[in-house]
Amino acid sequence: MLCAALNLYESNEVAEMRKSVYAGPGYTVFKSFIAPDIARDLGKRWFSGMYNHLLHDGFIKNQELAKDTPSFLIRRPNECDWSICHQIWQAPLDETAHNIAMECQRMRNLIEGRPLYYATRIHDSLVMQYRLCRTLSPGVTVKPHADFMEESRHDPSGSHAFDPRRTQMTLFLSDYGTDYDEGGFKFMTNDERYVTFGRDVDVGAGDLVIWKYTNKHEVSDVRVLNDSVLGFSRIVFPLFEGVMAR
Repeated sequence: MLCAALNLYESNEVAEMRKSVYAGPGYTVFKSFIAPDIARDLGKRWFSGMYNHLLHDGFIKNQELAKDTPSFLIRRPNECDWSICHQIWQAPLDETAHNIAMECQRMRNLIEGRPLYYATRIHDSLVMQYRLCRTLSPGVTVKPHADFMEESRHDPSGSHAFDPRRTQMTLFLSDYGTDYDEGGFKFMTNDERYVTFGRDVDVGAGDLVIWKYTNKHEVSDVRVLNDSVLGFSRIVFPLFEGVMAR
């Protein structure tokens, strides 16, 4: 089986995971959500560049994301740092990645108490994009910030009104200590302590972290090991508002 999420749909473990997000440290870790070798292979395939001819090569603003937007590649903040963006409502370029994204969204919906397939259909009020992201450069890749805290955005994905229910997910495609040994995903817990996933929290390729979006977070200070093509690689799952109308 591709991932283990189905084993949780009717169990008490969902309640424990929800408690961990909202009343615990602010995150929950689903170990081996997919097999580590599947996670690493997925990253290596997409970050090899072999599929770049299938992608629109250039930045598309959040506010311009529309129902017919193709999969696209962002190279930011440096040429080696890639975000490959796929729309869940379109025919998949990669069946494996698409199925994984669907299962991740179902898991988030369980945590947030939403309908099981919410955000996977173009007519939903929010719809999901899944981004395969790779960071190879040091410095700050994602500036420290919190989402859905009434913050102002020059290119919003939708309303950023205060919404403490909202979560984000990070599915790890690489391993701390193997592909990189400094930095990565840094997160402020509910008791206002910074942790770095991989170093302070035991996560690696194939593990899914579901975390509270209103907590401060960043990606920075990555140091790549052994010329790894993966560096710090992961999939994140932003949601967009108003796509059907564009």
